[in-house]
Amino acid sequence: MDLSVYLVTGRSLLPPGKNYYESLEESLQGGVTIVQIREKDADTSEFLEIARKSKAICDKYGVPMLINDRVDIALAVNAAGVHVGQKDMPLVLARKLLPDGSIIGVSCNNIEHVKRSLLEGADYIGISPIWPTSTKTDADPAVGVRGVPPLLELLEGQTMKAVAIGMYWTRHTFQFVVIKRNDRWNQMQKPSQTYSIAQLLQRAVPWMELLSFLRSTLVPHSPTHNLNYLWGQITNTVTLPKISGALLVNIGTIQAEQLKGMLKAGYYANFYKKPIVLDPVGVGASQFRMESIQALLSEWQPSVIKGNAAELSALAGSLEVASKGVDSEGPGFKDPVTLVRSLAQRESRMCHRANWADRLHRLPAA
Repeated sequence: MDLSVYLVTGRSLLPPGKNYYESLEESLQGGVTIVQIREKDADTSEFLEIARKSKAICDKYGVPMLINDRVDIALAVNAAGVHVGQKDMPLVLARKLLPDGSIIGVSCNNIEHVKRSLLEGADYIGISPIWPTSTKTDADPAVGVRGVPPLLELLEGQTMKAVAIGMYWTRHTFQFVVIKRNDRWNQMQKPSQTYSIAQLLQRAVPWMELLSFLRSTLVPHSPTHNLNYLWGQITNTVTLPKISGALLVNIGTIQAEQLKGMLKAGYYANFYKKPIVLDPVGVGASQFRMESIQALLSEWQPSVIKGNAAELSALAGSLEVASKGVDSEGPGFKDPVTLVRSLAQRESRMCHRANWADRLHRLPAA
C-alpha cells in the first residue's frame, strides 16, 4: 500500500466543463498511488455507477481504489477497501464484512482516535481535517499543521501509516515536507546539532543591501525617522520576498492589520523558497501576541525562530523564565540547551536563543 500520493475525489471541486473520469485518469497518469472515491451527495445507484467506472480506470493503472464510508459499494465493485470516519461504520464491523486483505483507513482527529485505531487494527489513519474544510458540514475541529506531530508520535514502532487530509492546497506543501512520512518523523527525533547563525545570514545579503538602500533613501525623508515603521512596511509587502534573499518577520508592536501582512509575507517567502527568520518579540506578554505567533506558525514555515529566553520559554510552555514587556525576568533556564533543542524538534524549525553564544539548534539534514 503506497499512500505517498493519495487522491480523494470530489466532483464538486472540478472546474466547470471538466469531465470527472478524464480528471481521474489524468491524476493516475500524473502519479497518484491510491484513490478514495468520495460521494457524499450521490444516491446509491449513482454512487455505484461512479465507483464501477472509477474502478475500471484505476485497474488500468494498477492503483488500488477505496470507497469512502459505504462498505456495500466497496463489496459491489470489489474495491481494495474503505475509508471510514468516526461517525461511520465501526472498523471492527467493516473488517468482518470485507474480504481478507482489504484496506481499511480511519479518519482521526485526536489522540484517542489514533489509539483506538491502533487497537482495532486499521491499516492507516487519515489525520483530518488539517485546515478547516467546506466539503464536510460535520467536520471535526481543524488539527492544524502543528497538531500533526503529536499524533504521529503514537505511531512510532508501529506498521500503521498516516496521511493528512483536509483543504490541502499547493501553498501548504512546504509545511508538510518534514512530517509526511513516519520514518521522516523518526529522523526528526534524533539529537539536534548546533550551527553558527552566520551561515544563514550569508544568504540574506541581498536583503541587507535592500534594507541599506531603503534606509538611505526613504528614512531620511520621513519626519519621524522611525526604523520600526520601515520594518513594518517591509514585512507587510508581499512582493519583496520575490527579490530578496530572506525575510525577517519581527512582530514588534503587532496589531490585527499588521498580522494580515505578516501572514501574506510569510506565504510568499515560502512560495519563492526564501528563508524566514521569525522574531516573536514579547510573545508571552499578551494573549494577542501568543495567538498571533500561533497563527503565523500554522500558516507558513519559518526557517529559524529567534527569541530571547522569555520568548522561547513562552513558546515552549515553560515557566522558568517570564516576560517583562519584551524583556526576560527570572533566574534563567536550568538546562537551556535541552529546552531550545526540544522546541526546535517540536516545531520542526531551527531555534536560536538571542544573547546566548549566538547558536542555532536545528534538526539534522535529511
